[in-house]
Amino acid sequence: MQIDRRQDGVDLCGGGRLWLGAEIGHRGTIGKSVRIGLTREAHRVLRFYERDNPCVSGPPALRA
Repeated sequence: MQIDRRQDGVDLCGGGRLWLGAEIGHRGTIGKSVRIGLTREAHRVLRFYERDNPCVSGPPALRA
């Protein structure tokens, strides 16, 4: 795939040579929570996810 530091900072959703894919359907509300399974800095809100998405793991209280 020849991905190296030259692609650092490239917008992966903006098209071009390095591209992940197109958005499919409606995007839900973005939620945030503390990280799961960490011992250091576990209190920091650094986990972002799509609310009500069945693919999001973790306790329901953290997915609210």
